[in-house]
Parts: sequence; structure tokens; C-alpha cells
Amino acid sequence: MPPSQQKRPGRQQAQQSGNPTGQTAKAGATATAPAPSTDPLRSLLPQDRDIIPIPVLIGIFAFVAALIWYNQGPEFLRNFAVYRSGALANKGDYQGAIYYLRQRVQNSPTDPSALGELGNALFRVGSYDESLKYFNEAQANRNNVRQDEDGKTPPPPDYSSALAEVAFKKAMATPEGKPRDFSETEKYLADALKVNRLDKLANYTYGEVEFARGNYRKAVEYFKIVAKAPGYKERVQDYYKKIDQAFFKDIQ
Repeated sequence: MPPSQQKRPGRQQAQQSGNPTGQTAKAGATATAPAPSTDPLRSLLPQDRDIIPIPVLIGIFAFVAALIWYNQGPEFLRNFAVYRSGALANKGDYQGAIYYLRQRVQNSPTDPSALGELGNALFRVGSYDESLKYFNEAQANRNNVRQDEDGKTPPPPDYSSALAEVAFKKAMATPEGKPRDFSETEKYLADALKVNRLDKLANYTYGEVEFARGNYRKAVEYFKIVAKAPGYKERVQDYYKKIDQAFFKDIQ
């Protein structure tokens, strides 16, 4: 058969095979293309569009910090003032405690505990007039007591005997040559003994008043009430010695 009559493989055979040459190449290219990543962790990584600028983050943190301080800062300052004033007072540093006690009073002006502790610290450093001021304020606000951890309200404190003690020391500090006035002291003592007839500080202070007046027998009557009480025994013994010396002097 002449070459011109021989069937040449071509388009007809490709069509008969059902797999055209173009489609085969295209399919091959498709099969060899890399599949898209399906790593679940990759999707969690921040994209450029998700990153918050640093100045914005700083602003957010500053706002949150300010909000926390607004809600908890005052309470922190109150607790710190309570801790520091108590620690200094326990060491006998009443002058140092006064600074923090004034902060407590400024933060809680009707808290009888803060007012009373400030009055006591001022008394310890000899500021009797200012001590009387804060003890009187504590007495006026004595019903503003806080509930304890069990939710119970403790009985209100009474500062009458403390006021009497300060008033007595103030009277005893009267310059020499001027008469001592114990009327203010006796007023507070009457209030204290009205609340509790056996108030130790009130009875001891009354004994001091009578001793200062030279009424030794009356002084002994008050001193006897606290003669064996802790914190008073040695002081009462000192007064008894002074009274014995005074009686012995009169006999001579």
C-alpha cells in the first residue's frame, strides 16, 4: 500500500481513544499542583491585619490599670495606713504613727477607731488639747462601728475614761503657780463610771485626782479597785508608798 494511503495516527485516533492530547496535559498539570495547606495551627497565627499597634495596647493597659486603681486604690491606702500606724504605735513610735493616723481620719472621718487611736497617739506625745479633740470626736461617732468578719456589730466603745485621763494630765501640766482645775476630768469620770462602775482606768484616774488634792484616804478607796489588776498593780504600789510617806510626814 502506498504511503499516502496508510492511516496516520492523529486527531481521529485521539478522538477514538476518548482522551484528547490537550486534556491529558491539562489533567497532568492539575494533578501535580501542590494542595493548599490544611494545618489548623496556621490559621491561628495573627495576620498582619490582626496585629494591634503597640500604642493602642499601651493605652488599653493604662486604662485597665487606672480602672483597677480607681476601684481598689482607696481601700489599699486605708489598709496600708491601718497597718503602718499600728506597727509604729506597737513599737512606741507614736510620733511616726500620727502621720498615718491622720491619713486614716482623713479617709474615714467618722470612724471611731481611727479617731480614738489618733487621740491616744497625740496623748502619748503630750498634745493634750488635740488629743481631747479627737477623743471627743470618737465619742460622738462611737455608734459608727463596723461589722466584724462574722457580720456581727460589736458594742460601741466608750471613750469617757480616756478623755478623763487626758484631761487629768492636762490639768497636771498647768504651769507652777496656777491652780489646777480638775472639773473637766471629773466630768468625764462621772460619764465613765455611769457606763461601768468598775472601769479600771476611770477608778485609777479618780485615785490620781484625789491624791493630787491631798485626799489620800479617798485616793486609796479608788486605788483598791485596781490594785491587783494587770497594768495597774505597780503604779498603785508606787502611790501607796507616796501616801505612806505623806502620812509618816504628818505624824512627825
